[in-house]
Amino acid sequence: MSQEIDWEDESGLIAFMELEKRYDIRKKTKKDIKQVVNFISEDWVLVLLYSNNSSLQRISIFKLLCIFGERTGLNDILSWYEYDCDTYSTIIEDSLKNLVLSNKLELETLSNYKVKDQGKAECLWNLLPESIKSVLLE
Repeated sequence: MSQEIDWEDESGLIAFMELEKRYDIRKKTKKDIKQVVNFISEDWVLVLLYSNNSSLQRISIFKLLCIFGERTGLNDILSWYEYDCDTYSTIIEDSLKNLVLSNKLELETLSNYKVKDQGKAECLWNLLPESIKSVLLE
């Protein structure tokens, strides 16, 4: 019974629906989260990109990982804070740099990242429980 949130609605219903969605997701993924506590931020970047056809812009990576972390309760390891009316994480920023330096990601344009090490990304993806995969795909 998943319903899309109308982000244009200004009635306050948006926040309520998002909180309700987070509660439902956390309830569904509670036992599976224990299987991914050893994932580091670089792993989350790779699986996010892998789940999105291996290529995303930097700002999309930040936004999607922030929403994913909020919905699953994993934001503690990603350390988000508000920056210029948006979310930012130095941990994710450093992860992107490290992944490029280690040839696991490729910086296609000034802000578009692409998975270079498909084997590593696929291996990490296969380690994820189905409930976590469905949240990433959503």
